[in-house]
Amino acid sequence: EFELNGVEIDGVDQELDIIRGGIGMQGGESVRYYGALEYVSADIQLSGDGGSIDATEKGAGLFVGLGDKGQTAFLWNVEVGYLELSDSDGAGFEFNIGYRFNPTWAVVLGGQGYNLEDELDIEYTFSQGTLGVRASF
Repeated sequence: EFELNGVEIDGVDQELDIIRGGIGMQGGESVRYYGALEYVSADIQLSGDGGSIDATEKGAGLFVGLGDKGQTAFLWNVEVGYLELSDSDGAGFEFNIGYRFNPTWAVVLGGQGYNLEDELDIEYTFSQGTLGVRASF
């Protein structure tokens, strides 16, 4: 799903690839809470009848979240954050639920949403669902 200034736009193919890596802290007794300061690289691609946009932005993100402690077969986490990129900034949200086969491998179902605003005050909203395999070391 793609929205431009709050209006859902049909006929626009969008791709948002975000790579995040950082350091943080975590704690908690029965529920894990965490925060992380991260380096973010976002590759944004939009294409439709009117042309295409392809941009790569780099910057920083600050994310906080809650999740399970890894003591059962079922996993979950939710997080919210703020991204400050070279030409855009905005909020991000992510959730994941899954099943651990063992301490290393799990199957995970999740979703992500990002609401970014560029320097011309144009808002871009990206959302997607994911299904994948997670390896924890």
